[in-house]
Amino acid sequence: MDINYVTPIAELPERLAVLRAQQRRAPRSLEERLGDLHDLRAALRLNLPELVRAMDADFGTRSRHESMLSDGMTVLRDIDHLLSHLKSWMRPKRRLLHPLFWPRAASCAISPWAWWV
Repeated sequence: MDINYVTPIAELPERLAVLRAQQRRAPRSLEERLGDLHDLRAALRLNLPELVRAMDADFGTRSRHESMLSDGMTVLRDIDHLLSHLKSWMRPKRRLLHPLFWPRAASCAISPWAWWV
């Protein structure tokens, strides 16, 4: 992946059409999301040593163990947390509306502005 790549202007309408189509499609199912999270977790575990080497090159002489714990294991733990809670988070829930936002009848109070005069 080239991070310095700039999309040519001629390609923008096609790319925007793809993005709009993805935005309009139905929300992803629980199974799709769980599958993506499992794939992400597997890819991270597979590539974690390479990521640690890249962080060592970026930060200078950073401990391999520090990179594994602070950047690798925390993300893996977060993915595990998502996997264990995603089903309950996707469940529809009733929400109560605060009385401040309840619809009211239109009313108008007419009074003089300078009532103390």
